[in-house]
Amino acid sequence: MSSTESFAIQVSEALKLLSADEWALTTFRERAVVGITPPVAFETIVDILKVASHQNDQYAFATCCWLAMDFARISETTQAPDGLIAALNVLLPIAKDKGLENEISPLLSWYRLTLNYGSEISNN
Repeated sequence: MSSTESFAIQVSEALKLLSADEWALTTFRERAVVGITPPVAFETIVDILKVASHQNDQYAFATCCWLAMDFARISETTQAPDGLIAALNVLLPIAKDKGLENEISPLLSWYRLTLNYGSEISNN
């Protein structure tokens, strides 16, 4: 099972628990970073953004964005992983539709990316 599939399953399970445990997604996020090494965090950033792109729930979407930023910090580098810009360009219209553009802004800052004409992310 890929890390994308694993995270998608974990987010789905946490969403099911929300009615009984309002902290389920926060708990998922906290557990996801425990013991993760910088190389694994680096390799997982794009995967968690892919999971974010499939979330209908705003809180789940935001949680995935926060987790991607947690992984960016843990990775200890501002080098953008392969596929990051493409993943963010997929997320941007979704974030705009949900009114959550500011949830991807920390990643743009971390990787020194720019938003061109309000519609596309680049490294220039």
